Amino acid sequence: MVKPGETVDITVGAGPGAVDLNITHYRIYTSTQIGVYQLCTQINNAGTVATDTPVGVTTVVDETPLDQRGEILQTIGWVAPPNNLQGMVVLPGGVAAGFSGKELMFSEPYHLYAWPAAYRLAVEYDIQSLAVAANSVIIATEGYPYVAFGTEPSAMTLERLDTAHACISKRSMVDMGDMALYASPDGLVRIAGGRAELMTRNIINPEDWRQRFKPQTIHACFHDGRYFGFYGDSADSADEKGGFIFSPDSGTFTELGTYADACYRDLQDDSLYLAIGDTIKAWDKGAALMPYRWRSKVFQGKPALFSSARIMADSYTDLVFRVFRDEQQILELPVTSDRGFRLPAGRGSRWQFELAGTDTVTALIVASSMAEL
Repeated sequence: MVKPGETVDITVGAGPGAVDLNITHYRIYTSTQIGVYQLCTQINNAGTVATDTPVGVTTVVDETPLDQRGEILQTIGWVAPPNNLQGMVVLPGGVAAGFSGKELMFSEPYHLYAWPAAYRLAVEYDIQSLAVAANSVIIATEGYPYVAFGTEPSAMTLERLDTAHACISKRSMVDMGDMALYASPDGLVRIAGGRAELMTRNIINPEDWRQRFKPQTIHACFHDGRYFGFYGDSADSADEKGGFIFSPDSGTFTELGTYADACYRDLQDDSLYLAIGDTIKAWDKGAALMPYRWRSKVFQGKPALFSSARIMADSYTDLVFRVFRDEQQILELPVTSDRGFRLPAGRGSRWQFELAGTDTVTALIVASSMAEL
């Protein structure tokens, strides 16, 4: 026990070791009660009294009176992040989040070098990726997804979502603003409002999804409210890799004939850049139009008669319309104007319509008579 008025000889380590952290001085704190450390402001180093002591000095004398001790040490429990910290994201309020294995970690607000052990949460499965939505962190794992929410890193609440949609590609996880999308074995999964939803369940069945789109290889970006995904490996043949665009708002899924090794969204010029081989290309910035092939969903029900159609487009230089009835193609017609035209006669229980070309189409109308157009 040290009594008031006494001085204390202190022996400290030689310094921070071989790691170059650019540390030149250190400070000494003493405790007058459990868990509370105050700054020693009068440290005598061979006759020089100061608050800061040069690194390398190993023996000093504390001459600080009790009533002249300085600020309370705030960094008790602050530790450096582990070497295998991954997937760092930043929440509003300056708190960073990352993960290692099954452990979710948070930093001190605005102090990204401090990751207290008390701020760590454990989940049941290895974490794959993180995304931020408002004050919550969306956690995609190899099993169930989770959501962690709160305003302080010391009081974060972890909630496991009941739908078992595993994330099988780290690079497929995309922050979409108020939600996140990622690739699961069954399709694209959206996490929003504390709920998980399989967004492609009415578009692609799980077997086709796994076979055609290789979800374990998907990497993606967010641009203009849409999810741009690319699948396959660069070494695959052209028919084994590709891309797609998914719009969460409309539920439309568009396949691309383009594969990109990586993609990047630049917020300053509102552009999406694709790394294709050894070149960088901007999406939707070229003069030439890419050809497309769009096919509607299958309209199924009681036998129906569709006898007329009309297509409205910005131009009619390259546009072909096809009709499928009961899984048989019954029409292929170049479209040259917005005038209505007749379809081959006959009823069908399953109808599907297709557009192909480069012209921008604004509307496709199909009816049972010309008058209805």
